Amino acid sequence: MSDTLANIKLPASTWVDLYTHPTLTDAGVSVGQKLIVNNLYLSDVKLCSQASEPDADSGFVFLEGRGSKVNESGDSGAWVYSDVAGLINVGIV
Repeated sequence: MSDTLANIKLPASTWVDLYTHPTLTDAGVSVGQKLIVNNLYLSDVKLCSQASEPDADSGFVFLEGRGSKVNESGDSGAWVYSDVAGLINVGIV
């Protein structure tokens, strides 16, 4: 098992690009690398895989509170959104 990365705080109502987040770039994660996202709060968050910041017409999946999901290898982007301030941990798969 690799070292656990620092948790990532999610600001309310803001899309966060995981591939450009300092926690992941400092760990050497590159765009398209397979990730597991662990939701550390009870509130659901949205996940979206696309190159640019999602908008109202973008598709997304829900990651329920205290759940985890893995993205696809080769994704052009990995975005996460929370309606309220949230906390996630991301691992490298």
